[in-house]
Amino acid sequence: MKKNKFIALALAAGMTFCNVAATGVVAYADETTQANEAQAAEGETAAAQSSAAVPEEQTISSNSAANEQGKYTISVKEGDTHTYTVYQVLTGTLIAGEEKLGNPKWGANASAAAKEGKEADFIDRINGKTGVALAEEVAKYVDTTTKAIGTVSDSESGSLDVAPGYYMIIDTTEFKDEKGNLKDVFKGDSRSLNIVAVFNDIQITPKKGTTQSDKKIDDINDSNHDEDAVNWQDTADYDIDDKVPFRLSATIAEDYDNYTHGYKLTFHDTESKGLSFNTNSVKVFVDDELINTGYEVVTKNIGTETFQVKFANLKDITSVKAGSVITVTYDSTLTGGSVVYGNNGNPNTSHVTYSNNPNDTQGGEEGKTPDDTVVVFTYKLDIDKVDPKLKKLKGAEFSLEKKLPGGSKKSYGLVTLDDDKTQFEFKGIDDGDYILTETKTPTGYNTIQPIEFTVSATHDDDTLKVTELKATGLQKNTDGTNAVTTGDAGTGIIKAQIINSQGAILPSTGGMGTTILYVIGGILVIGGGAAIFIKRKKDAE
Repeated sequence: MKKNKFIALALAAGMTFCNVAATGVVAYADETTQANEAQAAEGETAAAQSSAAVPEEQTISSNSAANEQGKYTISVKEGDTHTYTVYQVLTGTLIAGEEKLGNPKWGANASAAAKEGKEADFIDRINGKTGVALAEEVAKYVDTTTKAIGTVSDSESGSLDVAPGYYMIIDTTEFKDEKGNLKDVFKGDSRSLNIVAVFNDIQITPKKGTTQSDKKIDDINDSNHDEDAVNWQDTADYDIDDKVPFRLSATIAEDYDNYTHGYKLTFHDTESKGLSFNTNSVKVFVDDELINTGYEVVTKNIGTETFQVKFANLKDITSVKAGSVITVTYDSTLTGGSVVYGNNGNPNTSHVTYSNNPNDTQGGEEGKTPDDTVVVFTYKLDIDKVDPKLKKLKGAEFSLEKKLPGGSKKSYGLVTLDDDKTQFEFKGIDDGDYILTETKTPTGYNTIQPIEFTVSATHDDDTLKVTELKATGLQKNTDGTNAVTTGDAGTGIIKAQIINSQGAILPSTGGMGTTILYVIGGILVIGGGAAIFIKRKKDAE
């Protein structure tokens, strides 16, 4: 008698495996070793011992005894959205009390090449193999072009009764719809590693991999910015010509170790016309550690996408493991030519494609994560120059500056209008503290004092829209306090009227001019009193 080891393995990923055709995603298979015995000799009966241990993706029923027809049940865990096709490799008679397969015979789906050899040779070949190696070896004996003995899924008729033996269970889930688009329920999903089933009731509870991706934007307020603070979120506002920081990330699936033939991963990023990608800004991290090799940044021949970060084989980066987070940071400049103001903003969308079939030796099958979009907002300030009767005035000139930490300022330049224009427009501003200065005053009118005001905006990360836009201090209430000017969140425009008055400027309360008035008034009072005193004295004489 020759003692052999056998493994009952985990999940299928694709219509093909090795020389079997498949289409799939990412998955994981346990590598629990199962002991088997096979004896083959002239005139003797070959027998194989059934599994004693249970892989994670297979749960042995509490009642492992065969049913009245001498068969066992293959089923799937409740809630599993995948479909599994069952191919019979080897069958026989279970020897009572010994958990051995007597008189093994090639099954209905054994390949022609397999049938040219002895059943006992099959047992010898799989002896000692586990995980991917076991699944690959068994796949050599299966002809998936023949009619499978059945399928299993989470449905009323989803289970399958089978005779004792060895079966290849392949994940044949159809991930795409009739138009060839990935169904939403399977985005980020993957196929499971092929399963080898033995002699017990089996519930398939696959340890499938789930690849996740994420995209964020850092929201920075220039006027109140802490250099060490990072606010990664889905919406942000920036000035035109600002460099906007973005972050992409992908979490590697838990079945990563099953991909012994390599693992591809690609970040796909598509920017709107209002953003200009800065190629040299790209940095890549594995679990927060910066790496400089193992990937390439692609900007040509990628259709409508802006750029890709491609990893031809993550296995070449030894620090990557199941659960690792691959992070890409970069920045793009918010440009003036094609920028969109207000609610529609300037979107940036990304997703990740990745190897999704551990059974695919060619690595051609890929899965895709859902699209993830972030939006960059920017706004406009429209100023009308008017007199106290709100008649529009010509001939003014304004400058706009943003207050920065440390007392410095960012200039938005001067805006000078043609003789027939009265409205000043400052394009591409964001939230922050500003100073509006009148640098040229309409003839006959008084120059206003510089106006300090604050622009604030609220945006919703769920709807990716601006919910509130306002400026505080741009205009005054009748009592002299700062008024709140409400902007149009839809167009991203804040409108205000700046009033110029004519005539002499009265000195401000408490200034030197008031003192002079008091002195002059006092002299006049004294002088007047003296005149009255002298006149009365003359009259008395």
